[in-house]
Formats: sequence, C-alpha cells, structure tokens
Amino acid sequence: MQEAGAAYTHAYRVRHLEEQAEAWHQAKRLAEYVTAVRDHAASLSPGQEKTEIEVWIAFADAHIQRLTESA
Repeated sequence: MQEAGAAYTHAYRVRHLEEQAEAWHQAKRLAEYVTAVRDHAASLSPGQEKTEIEVWIAFADAHIQRLTESA
C-alpha cells in the first residue's frame, strides 16, 4: 500500500512539473509574439488601428501574466 501511495505521489508531481513547464514555454512563446506586435504598433501612426492593437497588447500581457503566475 505504501509503494502505491509513493508511486501515485511521484506520478502526480511529475504531471504537475510537466504542466508547469508547458505553461512556462507557452508564456515565453506568447511573450515573444507580443513583443513583435508591440514593435509593429510602435511604428504605426496614431489612430484606430494602433489603439486597437494597444488594447489587444494589454489583454495579451494580462493573459501572459496569469500563465506565469500559475507556472
């Protein structure tokens, strides 16, 4: 019974570790993409398109923050 409990605990920890690593990788990929979008937005003239992109960037930044907090 003890061995089964230890095996379950080990499997749970491994699964959790893999989920954390995947969340970290996803956040890193998204952050790189958002940086590219942010660089593009900086080159735009003021107007509706730039404003919409800035709103999207704020959303993306908040989403990435949530991902990194859970990792």
